[in-house]
Amino acid sequence: MVVEARQKILRIASLLAGCSYLFFTLVLLHNWFVSTFPLGLVAVEEMVWLLVPCDLGLGLALLAVALLFLSSAYWGLGEAKGVASLLMACVVGLSLLVLQLLICIANIADVGVLVVLIGEEADYSVVEDLLRPDVVLGLLPLALFPSSWKSCKLLIKASSVSGVGSQKRLT
Repeated sequence: MVVEARQKILRIASLLAGCSYLFFTLVLLHNWFVSTFPLGLVAVEEMVWLLVPCDLGLGLALLAVALLFLSSAYWGLGEAKGVASLLMACVVGLSLLVLQLLICIANIADVGVLVVLIGEEADYSVVEDLLRPDVVLGLLPLALFPSSWKSCKLLIKASSVSGVGSQKRLT
């Protein structure tokens, strides 16, 4: 009973995370299209307090995470496909978060070198690097990762008890 309730909550959370990633993917791809093909359309540079770049690579990466979250919600966490999709969505989403945080640290170091060693004036805001969709949306997989890891461990435990290659449900 507790496992089924936990799976239902994770399924809803996975659906919401997938829809959030998909929404920002569409906005990023719109911005990329507008910046690449000058057809007189207007790009969405800011959404509430979130800065939205014109980055095709980030849009495709967010699309992959969105599809993984949505497939996890589709298959459910009682199936191996659903658990694997949730775990991979969390891993890829967290890797995008970590990558952007490393870029932020590199930018801070770059500004430090320019100001301290060279003596040039540098105009940089950490907020621009931190208020991006990959950072803000990366908090969702950060919250879901422990539960997805636990579900994966339960699946492995269930498959080792019932035999290798078995498609036994977790319920």
